[in-house]
Amino acid sequence: MDTVKDILACPPGDGRWRILPDGRHVKLGDRVILGDDVELGDDVILRDRVILDDGEQVVTSPLQVQVGPYLAYCYGSDGIAIGCERHPIAQWREHGLQIAAKHSYSPAEIEEYTRVIEFLAGDIARR
Repeated sequence: MDTVKDILACPPGDGRWRILPDGRHVKLGDRVILGDDVELGDDVILRDRVILDDGEQVVTSPLQVQVGPYLAYCYGSDGIAIGCERHPIAQWREHGLQIAAKHSYSPAEIEEYTRVIEFLAGDIARR
């Protein structure tokens, strides 16, 4: 299994793609964190600040949406991450206003984040 350190030790190709010894291509953004036993398929792109928990498998690049200053993306079977906040869909729906209040979001920002969460939830439901 390749760790972030192993991947970054491979010389970058065009556009920051890393070509692993077995020929797979991986592209990692800045401050990406990968847990133990994470598996990445060929041609996966993980943009800045993506975090994958132990044992997650990414066969294709996860859907990623820029919302405000943060990247929002799906992870695992029912998770959505936005910036430093990572929660299952149910938790976003139930506690989203408290999460937003913690970050001092305006009503317009809350509306935008809610739309993005529902958009990503729809993507997860279609998998």
